[in-house]
Amino acid sequence: TVNSGATLDAQGTRALPITFTSAKDDAWGGDTNGDGDKSYPYAGDWSRIECSGTVKMNHCRIWYASDTSDYGAIQGTGGTVRFDNGEIAHMVYECVRMNSGSFVSYNSVFRDSSMGFGYYGGSGTYVYNGVVEGCSSACRASNKHFYNTVFYRCPTFLESTSSSCNNCLFFNPAGCGVQEFSKCGNDGNVWADPLFIDADKGDFRVADNSPCLDAGNTTFAPDRDYYGQPRVGESSDIGIYEIMPRYVSSDVDLAVRDVLVSDGVEVGGKLSVR
Repeated sequence: TVNSGATLDAQGTRALPITFTSAKDDAWGGDTNGDGDKSYPYAGDWSRIECSGTVKMNHCRIWYASDTSDYGAIQGTGGTVRFDNGEIAHMVYECVRMNSGSFVSYNSVFRDSSMGFGYYGGSGTYVYNGVVEGCSSACRASNKHFYNTVFYRCPTFLESTSSSCNNCLFFNPAGCGVQEFSKCGNDGNVWADPLFIDADKGDFRVADNSPCLDAGNTTFAPDRDYYGQPRVGESSDIGIYEIMPRYVSSDVDLAVRDVLVSDGVEVGGKLSVR
């Protein structure tokens, strides 16, 4: 619980993200519950991060929470939440539930949960260049606003007419919910396959010929994408990934000449690559 007047400031990096997860999730932080491989993480293993104060998260992941229908993984109860370059996944119920307060997110993924954004509204939820994937209902609440965001494999998209989307891309493969969304064709919204590299494995980069290319509104896009690449061109791309044209140069001028790897390593040891 982040009380009124308090701040949770979690600043990770692309290389070293901060992960809030189940005690049974041995992939992050080791065997926290000390039972070896006898338990595995599941949605709802823990409850939530509740915010009445200030939450600032960058390159963070929140997994396996939201254990009851009254709670989201992030639960707003009057505070302000900023969630950038992160992922909220594997929830029993909501990824984000703002009973009150505000939520703003750039370049983040909300996936594999019952709901992306749940009941009530607070003072406003704003999602820029996000991905909402694999949620039974992408957004069930009012006062939610999405810009340059991909909605993919969600049987239901926006259940409240007071929530809005601009320059968003919607798509469901055959057999996954509605096959046409009423907001497409207006406000820059389109219905098309985003051509993700591998959505099943959480890779939400897109192919070079993706309809996300130059289909976003640059006014709302962050300066850089989830991977730290600059947003380029006359219009930004939709989603967390910006496709780099071949003419764009890099600030980094490095080339790998040699890779040295240690001869071998035992199970549980460390393999050194230089």
